Amino acid sequence: MSNSVHGSPSTDTPESAAEWARLLEGVSGGSKRLVGGDSSVVMERVAEAHAKIRQTLRVAGLLRELQASFEERQKALINRLSVLEEEVGETVLLTMRLTKRQQAVMARQAALESKMAHVIDLLKRRREDSQLKDLQRKELWHANCRLIDLTRGQLTQQKKLDSSSPTDQDLEIAKCSTLVNEKEIVALRTKVEELQKSLSAYTEAITRQSNIPAH
Repeated sequence: MSNSVHGSPSTDTPESAAEWARLLEGVSGGSKRLVGGDSSVVMERVAEAHAKIRQTLRVAGLLRELQASFEERQKALINRLSVLEEEVGETVLLTMRLTKRQQAVMARQAALESKMAHVIDLLKRRREDSQLKDLQRKELWHANCRLIDLTRGQLTQQKKLDSSSPTDQDLEIAKCSTLVNEKEIVALRTKVEELQKSLSAYTEAITRQSNIPAH
């Protein structure tokens, strides 16, 4: 008798034509009946049915093998997909880290460029202040020299007048010269004071610039 247990056919061999008929009817849906008729025809039909059953079992075995192979491939593909997903996740994380590092490097570069620009501007202003300071020093030097010359000239002229008998014309000339010299001396002293104040201011500015930290 042929029974189906969990989808697997029984290995019991049919013993009669009726059993073969029932087996074939179970396989073919009962489209042909094997009972009745000539015995040779029945045996022929039984042989055909047996061959069809063997073929059906073979096909079923092949289908099971194909299904098992498909399931194995499916599992392999799922595993590969999982691996790829992990690799993609790692790649995304690595890309994010690289992006953050790039942003940090760019921020540092911008800070260094800003600091460099500040230092260059500071050096430029310091150079300009130093140049102005040098010019004012020279101007102050010349003003002091001129002031000394005028003072010496006045003293020399006064000594000449004291040591001789000057005429009224000499006294008038000396008086006019003294007035002119005094005016120039007053102007030079004022200029010297202004230059000294300006030099002090430039010195303080340069000192402050040296103490300013670069941001």
